[in-house]
Amino acid sequence: MLKYTKDEIAKHYNDFDKLYENWSGVTQGGYHYGFAKEVNDIFFNDRMIGNLSNLIAESLGIRENGKNQSIFDAGCGVGDVSAIVAKHYNEAKIYGITISEEQYTIAQKKHPKTDKFCILKGDFESIQFEDSSFDTVFFVDSICHGEGDNKNVAISEAYRILKPGGRLVVCDVFLQKPKSKWSKWFNFVNKQMLDQWRVNEWIIEERFKKSAEQIGFVDYKATNLKWKIVPSVLHMIFTKIPWALYKSLTNKAYLKDLKAFIRMSIFVPLLGIHPIFHYQLITLQKPIKNLTEK
Repeated sequence: MLKYTKDEIAKHYNDFDKLYENWSGVTQGGYHYGFAKEVNDIFFNDRMIGNLSNLIAESLGIRENGKNQSIFDAGCGVGDVSAIVAKHYNEAKIYGITISEEQYTIAQKKHPKTDKFCILKGDFESIQFEDSSFDTVFFVDSICHGEGDNKNVAISEAYRILKPGGRLVVCDVFLQKPKSKWSKWFNFVNKQMLDQWRVNEWIIEERFKKSAEQIGFVDYKATNLKWKIVPSVLHMIFTKIPWALYKSLTNKAYLKDLKAFIRMSIFVPLLGIHPIFHYQLITLQKPIKNLTEK
């Protein structure tokens, strides 16, 4: 039995809407970590988050402007990464999906629906689109909420809606050893972060890769961004605790955000420095069917 149900995961994002809304300051790239391309970037987390969002956009394998191309953002939050992708490929059709009612409501205000851009409410493990509907599917800090440590259900659904030759991009936590080989110390630290983000299990990369290949994906490529995101982690710690402390002095509702940032400031670095922990950008392809195949 899963510790956190889909309703509880959705409730987490509903309850912490202010925390995530203030994650990157002037939010320009979603609610995840980022990296610095220039020295000045380390003072602006929205820039660092935007840098990672741009890297994801560039990894999608979409042709210039995205004409006649379709993109699906699985677990899009309030749609900020989708919006950056839309700027890269202004001729593409882009859909995003979030399980959170609060994030969906915010997304409708920030990114109104157009014929090229649409945020939907739903579950990325049960997507209401026909087979072979999209040229690219991507997950950014969202597939961690999928079932199992190989995320088989989520990537099977991604495979289904991808066109032959389409690309899957995943940016998230990938652990390098199965649970049976974790130390008691790692187990304890890991549990704090799983509980913080309402994640049942991180991805075990070996199991994820094997599952993806069994489903049919090919051309597995991985880039570890773990050390590149350190400035963004530190920036979040040193700016968001003061923000949450200040807000909680006048409004006790922000105490939960303060506790969350304090917890993250302790356990994110401890988890991140461990060699088992990687923050990976993974790309895979759905193969093009053989033209001689009947």
